[in-house]
Amino acid sequence: MRPVLTISARQRLSIPVLCSAGAMHILRSTKMAKLRPLNCETRVTMAENKNCCMASLTERLIDRVKGSFRPLGDGGDRLCRFEVEAEDVCPLGWLSVQRNDSKIYWSDREGTFEAGGIGCADVLIDDGGYTVAEALAKIEKRLSSCDEGTRYFGSMCFDPRGSGSGQWAGFGRYYFVVPEFELLREAGESSFVFNIVCQSGDSCETIVGKLLRSLGAIVFEDGAVRQVPVGPAVIKTIRRQDQPDKSQWQRNVISAVNDISRKDIEKVVLARKVVFEAAENIDAIELLREVKNGNLATYSFCIQPQAESAFIGCSPECLYKTDGNRIYSEAVAGTCPSGASSQEQQSFRESMRQSPKEQSEHQYVFDDVKAGLECVCDEVKVVSERDILSLSYVQHFRSTFAGCVSGDVHTYDMIEALHPTSAVNGFPRDRALNAIGKYETFSRGCYGGPVGWIERDSAEFAVGIRSGLVEGKSISLFAGAGIVSASEAEMEWDETENKLRQFTDVIGG
Repeated sequence: MRPVLTISARQRLSIPVLCSAGAMHILRSTKMAKLRPLNCETRVTMAENKNCCMASLTERLIDRVKGSFRPLGDGGDRLCRFEVEAEDVCPLGWLSVQRNDSKIYWSDREGTFEAGGIGCADVLIDDGGYTVAEALAKIEKRLSSCDEGTRYFGSMCFDPRGSGSGQWAGFGRYYFVVPEFELLREAGESSFVFNIVCQSGDSCETIVGKLLRSLGAIVFEDGAVRQVPVGPAVIKTIRRQDQPDKSQWQRNVISAVNDISRKDIEKVVLARKVVFEAAENIDAIELLREVKNGNLATYSFCIQPQAESAFIGCSPECLYKTDGNRIYSEAVAGTCPSGASSQEQQSFRESMRQSPKEQSEHQYVFDDVKAGLECVCDEVKVVSERDILSLSYVQHFRSTFAGCVSGDVHTYDMIEALHPTSAVNGFPRDRALNAIGKYETFSRGCYGGPVGWIERDSAEFAVGIRSGLVEGKSISLFAGAGIVSASEAEMEWDETENKLRQFTDVIGG
């Protein structure tokens, strides 16, 4: 597979040629070492290559449909997947030029799997028809008869007792989708996927016709071939509103510490919502590209169920990951700044290691995650304990776990056992949720909730933190801090400001 040509890490330049009916190709000079900037001559070359690229991929997709499609019997339907190899193209760049209202993006922390998707081959959204447990069971049932590799991408709201409403109405309590088209990078290979629900009575010609009509709606142009901007803000913000403001935050923290001293709760995670308004509509994909550029060792995601409403983020935290009956999870809690130098970074680390407050905050999460895993596993092993997770703006304690899932455990069982952890909620779980409802005047929506994907025999969910909701000309950013008996309001405010920086440094807030 041909690599995307790049220059320096701070000036990344991917050069895919995107063709007008589902074909993808990369522009390459005869000598790869001589990388030329995009100019008029380059763009003409791109245009000349579009038609042949289009024909190549379209023909391969048609051949794949003809070679693997089998008509269904009477009654019922089936979600079918047709996948072909593709040249290496940046999924975020590809997504950035699509006009489709529905988009998803996902990349794991290791950079081994990346997916961009548009459209809806199948979607489950909270519209009053199914509970979360019923929806996840329905997904598992559908996947059991689907082609291998079929994935549902999506998110769930933070509070399992609540409902998606207000600005989160498009997400509901849950939103899961199999995109109609996917552009994937996995294990060093790229592929293009067409997903479709095939009905009883559909012929091969019917499916090919639907494929061609859908391909015609996709935008393939060299607009995706551009340097990822670095440095200047990609959004011009004109207004900022903090919910709560600093004085109210201080009162909330003091009151929460008093609740803890009275033994009403042991720990609670209080969040802030910061709303920025811009002069123009915010491009969620472009903003995510910029934020991701400075936060490489994170899960990056975009869940966009409708136009001008997208949940985006770069989360450092894994809720859980499964492969067959094996499960991985982690406890991420305890925070200090990253520092401006290696010496300062090390100094902050040592202070965190010596801090009873940070140790206590992490221990709650460690015990909570371990207990949750023990509910769904025959065996749980502590793989590492209180390692340092170093990020762009903050550092955390991180402990990791591995286990073997019990025989009759399903997706909902694992999510219910682990979510919400003490890292985003507090302890005990229900009393912490009640305290959050008492102090926070806004809905967290998907912030802090599970976000990720489900496949037939595997799944991966991040915790939806370091995230924001883009709505037209505004973006709502969220950040939280764990409150324990030794918490100080000013320090917790500073901690949340540091967590917001991966976005605010980009948008100039």
